[in-house]
Amino acid sequence: MSVGPPTPAGAPSAAAVTPGDRVTHPAAHGDARPIDHPALAGRQAPAPLGPGALALLLVLAALVAGGTLLVSEQSEGSALPVGWPAAGLAAWLTVRARPGWTQVVVPVLLALAVGIAHAALSGTPLVASVVLGGTDAVAATVVALSLRGVGRRTSWRGLDGTRDLARLLAACLAGSLAFGGGIAALTLAFSASGEGPTPAGLLRLGGAAVIAWLASSVVALAAVGSPSPAPGEGARGGETAVQVVLACLAFGFAFSPGQQLALAVAPLPLLAWAALRLGARVTAFEVLLVGIGVTLATQQGWGPYADTDGDPVLLSVLVQAYVVCVVLLTLPPALLLHQRRRLSSALVREQALFTRHFTDSVFGNLLAEEDDAGTVRVTRANDAALAALGRSRASILGQPLGALVDESARTRLAHATGRAETWRGRTGVPGRPGARLELGLTPLTAPGEQPATWSVQLLDLTDQEAARRRAEDAERLTESTLATTAAMIVVCDPDGRVRLVNDATTRVTGWPAADLLGRPVWETGLVPGARGDLETLATWPNRSGAPVVRERHARTAAGDTLRVRWSDNAVRDADGQAALLVLTGIDVTQERAASSLVDHLLRAPVGTGILGLDEHGVVTVANAGAEILLGRAVDALVGTPVADLLERVDALGEAPAEPGDRNAEALTTLAAPDGDLAEPTDWRVRLPGGGSVTLSVTLSRVDEPAARSRYLLVARDVTAERQVVEQLKALDGAKSDFVMTVSHELRTPTTSILGYAQFLADEPLAPEQLKMVDAVLRNAKRLAAMNEDLLFLARMDAGIVEGRERHRVDLARVAEEACERHADAAALRGLSLSCTAERGAEVLGDEVLLRRMTDNLLGNAVKFTEAGGEVHLTVTGTAAEVRLEVRDTGLGIPAEEQEGLFQRFYRSSTAVDRAVQGPGLGLSIVAAVVAAHAGTVSVRSEHLQGATFTVVLPGAAPEPGHGPGRHTALPVGEG
Repeated sequence: MSVGPPTPAGAPSAAAVTPGDRVTHPAAHGDARPIDHPALAGRQAPAPLGPGALALLLVLAALVAGGTLLVSEQSEGSALPVGWPAAGLAAWLTVRARPGWTQVVVPVLLALAVGIAHAALSGTPLVASVVLGGTDAVAATVVALSLRGVGRRTSWRGLDGTRDLARLLAACLAGSLAFGGGIAALTLAFSASGEGPTPAGLLRLGGAAVIAWLASSVVALAAVGSPSPAPGEGARGGETAVQVVLACLAFGFAFSPGQQLALAVAPLPLLAWAALRLGARVTAFEVLLVGIGVTLATQQGWGPYADTDGDPVLLSVLVQAYVVCVVLLTLPPALLLHQRRRLSSALVREQALFTRHFTDSVFGNLLAEEDDAGTVRVTRANDAALAALGRSRASILGQPLGALVDESARTRLAHATGRAETWRGRTGVPGRPGARLELGLTPLTAPGEQPATWSVQLLDLTDQEAARRRAEDAERLTESTLATTAAMIVVCDPDGRVRLVNDATTRVTGWPAADLLGRPVWETGLVPGARGDLETLATWPNRSGAPVVRERHARTAAGDTLRVRWSDNAVRDADGQAALLVLTGIDVTQERAASSLVDHLLRAPVGTGILGLDEHGVVTVANAGAEILLGRAVDALVGTPVADLLERVDALGEAPAEPGDRNAEALTTLAAPDGDLAEPTDWRVRLPGGGSVTLSVTLSRVDEPAARSRYLLVARDVTAERQVVEQLKALDGAKSDFVMTVSHELRTPTTSILGYAQFLADEPLAPEQLKMVDAVLRNAKRLAAMNEDLLFLARMDAGIVEGRERHRVDLARVAEEACERHADAAALRGLSLSCTAERGAEVLGDEVLLRRMTDNLLGNAVKFTEAGGEVHLTVTGTAAEVRLEVRDTGLGIPAEEQEGLFQRFYRSSTAVDRAVQGPGLGLSIVAAVVAAHAGTVSVRSEHLQGATFTVVLPGAAPEPGHGPGRHTALPVGEG
């Protein structure tokens, strides 16, 4: 390869990159390993030449020769007709050759191809031309070895940054030095005797060859090894077209005939434009085209470098040095921007990956950062963390990390954050009773780095802890049941061998557990003859699921015989196979023996009468107590219809009915509708000797099909008790009259006290005097209010209040007026009082009573709600039903105390503990008013969790058959 202006013979085409190739580079110890850095994701390495390398090389060599034949005729002394194609093609093919024989074949073929082309075009002897081609191949081999090493199964991954460009420049410089040295040596060797060049000439010629080979190899390899466009770079449509056109015009003008040296730098800003905007690949190919174009133009004598006084070596040096300068000015910034875009894209992907992992994780994740005061505060939280902590995002962000855990974990957490250590532990959650979390703390920054950042992982163990406690409770319950039950329990495996017996088995039979465990249960004497039954139970599925019940004799350890009622069933696994056989036995020996006592009881002279009745109500059996109560002999009672013996107390004086009808009516009245035990009812018995007694009678159904008696009637004499009840009713009426009278009488003195106390309060008094007057006035008002409540309840009991005329009342208006009346009291207590009422919620009733009911509910809510709480009144309604609800966030009522909440003078333990004043009459008045309006009142509350009172009244047009009023206490969560 000689030195001189290059002859364009066509640039080498870029090799196709095989999709899916993995980029590799040599490791420190010489092995090849894949490059998995995110910055190189998507980067595809050039594929080595395949088995058709020989045919490809021949084609490329033919292209080299054919391309050079197209070079126009050159002047005397012109050199390097195939410099560009030879240098670039040699370097590219050698770098891409597979390790092995192709690393030898490719340089040899290149030497032959270049040598033959050079000899054919320049007239140089064939041997010299082949040697020249060999020099070119040696230089290409040096480049390949510098880029990829010796014998390593790797591929040069091309340009992906400035470090790769520096490596390429170093490799090409090494190859160009080898080529320049070879040219100088060949020139000296093939020179005629005595006509050899001077050392200065050899140095000049070798330097020119170095520059020429360096420029051509760098430009060619930079183009074919340029990286794929990074995200955000590459072709930009119209901008690329405009830049290419302007660059062609600028270089065409700068290297047109007759131009001066100063114009050579004019097109460089356009290449900088490509480097900064269009990406490394476009820039590399433009540099390749610039190198070819500049060389061709200079070859024709155009451009600012053509005026070299016919010195081809100087001309080659200037042109190729210009090309090298173009490479150094454009490719480094282009690669730097490419590397920056790729790293930025990788950073964005990693950030998105982290964000998705953080946000979508099923585990709770928090990020915490130390502020300037040294407090570790929460900066980010995912949904799982919010659910685990039971908090909203706004209530967590910015909070100290220690505020999210209980007291037991704060010290350890502060110690770990102070020393930037990893810590893991369990903690409770403030504001979420019973919750348990597994907490992991990991520092994300190095010690001393500011701001210090931590990752906090939360795992909600509440359900697991609850499940563990339930399992432990179930196990303890099972153990307690086995230990305390009176029934014998024997657990066997499917083969019938005893695995477990409870204490009752030992207590009833006297067999120690050690003597029973491991033995077939039918050999223990507990269930003799049960082998076939148990084997069937273990083998065949019990489709009904009901236990198999049988009575058998059992032998005790002392040799006694018991009668045991056994219930046998199988515990089956998921496949339906019997895993355990459970035998539950009840000792019925005494029950069977006790059956003989029934006759004795029937004959015993007890004070309770017992009658057995058949399905028609005819007496089948009677005891001695019935003989005493009814005044008839047992023989006379048997066969008598029950209606002939008893008369309903509330039916006295009615016309007598037929015996059969009265008997059926008696059974219907006595028996419970669902067949269960009926409530006791009073019946009158007229004695044969004159007079009568009152009996409390209970009738129960006997479900034993074989029994002669289908009903069992139990009666006792309650004549004296009923007389006492009547006396108590009279006393209660007298009490009501007394309360009403006293209340009326107390009105006058109470009114006087209030009037005079108010008069004194308006007078100028000393502070101590005014304090005493205020106490009198306050207590007088309390006395007056309590007196009014007592009077109201007494009048309700007497039925006076219910006699008022009723009309349509808009309960929404009543509620709004009540809220206005209690607004000042709520404000004084620091409460938030609100009212939501639907107009048209009308009821048929007494407006005065409804106003009192609403005032009592609101007053209670305000009185029992602490400062900062809320009270809300809601009224909704339809034509059939109107609902009034008062909800507060106050002290609440314990669940076990809600049953007596609507009784008079009842005060909950919370009110007593907090010393909340009041006689306990307000809710009883509410219940009385609601009952008078055929409505219902209910409460939902828990201790210290507020209370919600709900009143439901019939609408102004109530449905027919609406039941009487009632009041109930409902637990939280029920409607």
